Amino acid sequence: MPLLPLGIAATAFALAHRGGSARWPRYVLAALGLAAIVGSGSTMIGRGPTSSSTPPAAPGGEVRLLHWNVLWGGRPRTDASWRSIEDAILRDAPDVVVLSEAPPDARLESLQGRLGAGWSRTQVGHDPGDPYWFKLVALSRWPVASGRTVLIRNGTAMDVRVERPGRPIRLLVVDGRSKITQLRTPMLLDVADACRAAFAAGDPYDVVAGDFNAVSRSIGFDALRSAAGGYEPASASSTGWRGTWPMPSPVYDIDHVWVNAAWRVAACSLFANLACDHRGQLVRLTPPRPPADGSVDAPQPPAGLVAEPDRAAVRGPKMARGTHASSRRPGFTTRRAASGP
Repeated sequence: MPLLPLGIAATAFALAHRGGSARWPRYVLAALGLAAIVGSGSTMIGRGPTSSSTPPAAPGGEVRLLHWNVLWGGRPRTDASWRSIEDAILRDAPDVVVLSEAPPDARLESLQGRLGAGWSRTQVGHDPGDPYWFKLVALSRWPVASGRTVLIRNGTAMDVRVERPGRPIRLLVVDGRSKITQLRTPMLLDVADACRAAFAAGDPYDVVAGDFNAVSRSIGFDALRSAAGGYEPASASSTGWRGTWPMPSPVYDIDHVWVNAAWRVAACSLFANLACDHRGQLVRLTPPRPPADGSVDAPQPPAGLVAEPDRAAVRGPKMARGTHASSRRPGFTTRRAASGP
């Protein structure tokens, strides 16, 4: 369990029993609680964008990517709740939208129509009767060319390619199981392995995003940090509190947008809507500039970072075969908006 809530609980307990006779145990408990609050809380505050490391945008401009767990359409699950979520998404004018716990398709059609003509989407979802519920959706104003399930332990993931002109974007959308007794490490190691395999194949994931149900200090994220040239959480470049769940007091940072070192985070802002129990993130990304000879630069590890052995380059990630709009496989669709909002 993360230290922050434990620290708050220990300090509150010590203060609540301050009139008792056992003073020294209470002082020690309060001191430990305050130390946990300071130590854990300091890592939950974004440092802001590092302008010196953010080059000007490459031709085609920066990319605005939004990720949000929208709680199956909001609470209560009414048209008004979903409309307020749509309004919040449109207000940020994203180029790419990634949704966790996405709503029924009828509401996705509404959002896609309001985003504009030419927007397309792809999605994967749980099978009927499956006790593990998930629905991952990626939408973009550029063509969403592919989407397939990547098999990971204790969760699921979706491989998505967005055909952005000049420089396609490859996404790995992740959903971690929420069961509190389930280890997060196997899932995070599998995500890192998938990133290594993609990098070894010459087609790395640019962004890894989703509701991981794992805080950023979880064991396993260190493997992702060193995979495929390195990844960093976009929320570290935000200003203020990075917690995303549960609203209205988001103590835990369990929703993440991890960005490959080839890209730069120009800015990241977190936002909230009381119809959802998660905060969303809008990330402004600066794409890598192509070399003068037209080749593609491989991302390099951040300074001082030693890459781990490339286990997945040998065995690769396990992937389920993807299908397209003409397929009737449950849980997967790719659709293009027929008209504007």
